Amino acid sequence: MPIKPAFLALSLHNLGSGSTLVLVDGRRVAQSGVGNRNSATGQGFVDLNTIPLGLIERVEIITDGASAIYGADAVAGVINIILRKNWSGSELSASSRGAAHGGGTEWQGTLTTGFTSGKLRGTLALDYYKREPLFASQRSFSNGMDNRGIYLGETTFGPAYGLDYRMQFGYAPTVQVVPFSAASFANLPGVRVALAPEGASSMPTLAAFIPRTSNASNQNSSLTTVIGQGQRATSVSDFLNLVPEAERYGVTGNFTYDAGGGAEIYGSISHTDSRSFAQTLPAYIGTPNNAFTAAYIVPAA
Repeated sequence: MPIKPAFLALSLHNLGSGSTLVLVDGRRVAQSGVGNRNSATGQGFVDLNTIPLGLIERVEIITDGASAIYGADAVAGVINIILRKNWSGSELSASSRGAAHGGGTEWQGTLTTGFTSGKLRGTLALDYYKREPLFASQRSFSNGMDNRGIYLGETTFGPAYGLDYRMQFGYAPTVQVVPFSAASFANLPGVRVALAPEGASSMPTLAAFIPRTSNASNQNSSLTTVIGQGQRATSVSDFLNLVPEAERYGVTGNFTYDAGGGAEIYGSISHTDSRSFAQTLPAYIGTPNNAFTAAYIVPAA
């Protein structure tokens, strides 16, 4: 599913990105088109990924509140990013980062050029970034997705362990029991999933499903009838991204023209295209049997 890639926001004093004012050359800049998903209110912020690192000359920070001067968005402070202007030449920087066990490899490159021609001077930067996805199947701690053997700690009811996140594939359908449908199996504690009865040619009633306490296909329990069901508990870690794929490219530039008499004409341009593609678990189809007492979720497969 296409999603927005990760953004880079600043927050002074942990007051949120919406309370930290970010300026470029002392001027306000356009905020990201997407609210900050790391804050409950989706605060607006300036995405620093749109400013090429090779174009930055220095960064000035006011750590005290400056709302009296700049407004409410500067309660936590102000960060002023100064870009290169009086600079001539070209600079190319590139980097690559990877993990020891593969996946999530990143590439980034920036070409910065500064020029001076008479009364006109300017700086232009081209930036490119690429990140490969990292799948859950590429790491031992997330490959199996059956976490029942992982000890989480003690509770008032005894030791707590992880859950089995594997999915059931096959025919007939598997029903994932959710909290507000558990009342239908009140006399069968610990029910996790339910199977359609063997030979069912259409969706059975909720009461006809066979309850199970686990996703494991080799479970041997009085609550379980698995012969002939064709069900198989399967890890879907090949579908799940721990780190999504991302790609970003942009161009940023500024120019200054000396108009004489102590006056200058200043302008800037910036364009960034950020894309990301993330894969998650196969889709479910939710079908409420009763809005108040029961519901079941059927795997799309």
